Amino acid sequence: MLPDHLEAGHKELPLVFPILFYCGEKSPHPYSTDWLDCFSGRDIAEKIYTKPFKLVDVTTLDDGEIMQHKRMALLELIQKHIRRRDMIELLDSIVKLLSYNYYTDNQVITLFNYLIQEGNTKKPMEFINEIAKQSEKHEGAFMTIAQQIEEIGIKKGIQQGMQQGKIEGIQEGEKQASMKIARQMLESGMDRQSVMKFTGLTDAEMSNLFKD
Repeated sequence: MLPDHLEAGHKELPLVFPILFYCGEKSPHPYSTDWLDCFSGRDIAEKIYTKPFKLVDVTTLDDGEIMQHKRMALLELIQKHIRRRDMIELLDSIVKLLSYNYYTDNQVITLFNYLIQEGNTKKPMEFINEIAKQSEKHEGAFMTIAQQIEEIGIKKGIQQGMQQGKIEGIQEGEKQASMKIARQMLESGMDRQSVMKFTGLTDAEMSNLFKD
């Protein structure tokens, strides 16, 4: 598998020799074995797929320029700063882009799943919650993440524990809130690894979420 090959430390791709085993109704195999023949414009396809690929280095683009790129702007902005800055610093720019009619709810959910998985955000829950408050056009997209945090958030669990005057009460209240959030995220289709990173739950705790 290619990921295993790269994770093993190899810097170059292995050569893969393609072989097609054919068992179709027509015999012998009646089609071209040159994949470029599959395109309606073979001459254009050949120019595209046999030359070095085009590069867009988002790390060198100015933020102001990125903000003008309409449908691509949010993806480019997140990609540029995903490992360089705390994403909370970009909150105003992200909210501004979300205020336009550029993105569907599914696209927003996908982008923020990526942000949660790879991003450098010290307080991801507060970050998502603040964006949800300011993004009226995508309220539904953030409901399973931000609204649930707001309604049953970890602060509520901590406050309950503090009122009881017990450290274990704080921990238990926080854990119960996190587990409830995690269940709602999983049910909404969010992937397991993102939920674990977002809530801080362990693999074992995730496995026990739906055991009653």
